[in-house]
Amino acid sequence: MPVFKNLAASRIGAGILAGCVLMTTGAVSAQNNETVAPSVSVNPPNCDSEAFRHFDFWVGEWRVTGVDDDILAGTNAITRLSGGCAILEQWQGAQGGPGQSYNYYDSQNKVWRQLWTSASNIIDISGPVVREGHLLMTGTIYYRGPGNSQPFKGEWSLQVDGSIIQHFQQKTSEDAEWSDWFVGRYRPIESGN
Repeated sequence: MPVFKNLAASRIGAGILAGCVLMTTGAVSAQNNETVAPSVSVNPPNCDSEAFRHFDFWVGEWRVTGVDDDILAGTNAITRLSGGCAILEQWQGAQGGPGQSYNYYDSQNKVWRQLWTSASNIIDISGPVVREGHLLMTGTIYYRGPGNSQPFKGEWSLQVDGSIIQHFQQKTSEDAEWSDWFVGRYRPIESGN
């Protein structure tokens, strides 16, 4: 639980700091009551480069099943946000469990990052593009309630038929073997279905 508290505290602190920077950009000079020019660029960041498009293969409306069967696990709507700078995932499990993630390209570290949240857990993972149509991210899953966390990894692989295999694994300890947490096949939902 201390890791989760520190994680939450650092995110809250970062949010407060960002808010303070934004609030001070239009501050009034105490010396002469003149408005100070904003110190933050008014031009939005450019998210049109190829690196920001590497996860676009996941964008769409999806029906998610088991890899080798047609048993519905849920549906997933993946959309671009913020001028292409982020991707929003909106999951609806077949048994009711909703969740969502925010995904973005971290240009400073040259990795993709995902922050997932649901009623039962939070997943914070990041990693590089392995090759076109294939991402691998590692990090941590934080379970709500008992307050424990585990090493976690996620992999997205675009298949020749246009489907996507999503494979999540976790470890119960640093010494343990990886075990499957979720394995599913994404198939596009055809319009009108």
